[in-house]
Parts: sequence; C-alpha cells; structure tokens
Amino acid sequence: MNYAIQYQRLIRRALFSGVTGGHTERHHIKPRCLGGGNEPTNIVRLSAREHFVAHALLCRMYRGNTKLASAAWLMVNTRTGVRVSSRSYEAIRILQSAAVTKLRTGTHQTAETRAKIAAAMRGKKQTPEHRAAGAAGQRGRKASEETRARMRAAKMTPEARAANSARQKGLKQETIICPHCGKSGGAGGMRRNHFKNCNWRIG
Repeated sequence: MNYAIQYQRLIRRALFSGVTGGHTERHHIKPRCLGGGNEPTNIVRLSAREHFVAHALLCRMYRGNTKLASAAWLMVNTRTGVRVSSRSYEAIRILQSAAVTKLRTGTHQTAETRAKIAAAMRGKKQTPEHRAAGAAGQRGRKASEETRARMRAAKMTPEARAANSARQKGLKQETIICPHCGKSGGAGGMRRNHFKNCNWRIG
C-alpha cells in the first residue's frame, strides 16, 4: 500500500468536502516535527477517526520518526470515541517501540545528567506497591552474556569501595529484636539469617 497517496487522499477529501457535523479536531497537514507550521493553510479539520487514521499513515510513511510514532501511540492510549482494531494497535505499538529503540541506541547519559537524576531521586522512598511491581517485572528475566560481561567489568574499584565505605561510616543501622529469643541486632542481618534459624523459633 502506498501510504503517502492514502494520506493525500484523506487530506484532500477533508479540505474540499469538510466534516459534516459532530466532533472535529485540528490536524497539521505537514507535521510540526517535519517543519510544518501553524499557518491556516497547514491546518485541516478532521473527525476523530480521520485524525487517528492520518497519524497512523504518517507513522508508516516516516518509519523511525520518534515524535510521529509517539503521537500515534498517544492517540491509541488516551483518545476516547475512536475505535482501534487490535491489528492497528499492535502495528502502532511496534512502530513506536522501534522508533524509541532507534533513538536511544548508542546514547549515553552525561555525568551532569546522571547527577541531576540522582539529586531528583535522593530521599524519595518507593511504596511497597512500586517495589513489588519492579520485582515482578524482573522476575524470570535472564541477563544476556553480554550484560553479565559488562556487570563483571563494572565491579567496584578500590577507590570506589573506599568512597562507599566512607559514605556508610557513621550511619546508624536499624536495630531489631527477635520475637522468638529476644536477641537484638542489625535489621539486615537479623532478617537474612537469624529469624529463620533461631533455635527458639516454633514452627
């Protein structure tokens, strides 16, 4: 199928025939991410269904364009009143995923960006639901040999271990008491080792 011809026909029909009644939406004939502007000659009114079809066609015409793929994906997930077939949903999702993957491939965050992310996350605590969702998402996943090799290569240097030790020094660890024998100790070690092996544990 020639998606460009289909798109031109849709736009031409809307320009000359218009939409008769009902809900309409503004559409940029030439998308802004491709250099289109907000001038009246670049705007057409489309029905909600036509608007979705237009973005689906643009997404296929310009494969790999992240902005167009994301716009189509956003319409699938947030619009009401537009029925989307399972095939259209899958096709848009695949195109959007491929475009984002292509955009991110080979990119690396700068030290400044990493510092900003760390500063934004500092002090934030994840809810139990958030932690459970993260654990569920990782369950059953196996790291590739390449990933494992990178993890082995990224082991902490002596300098990094010393810096980490200095940060931890002076931090007061939470102390908890065993409900079976009354022994107290650091929360991490007690939960990992003592509770399940306590000689006074019943059952």
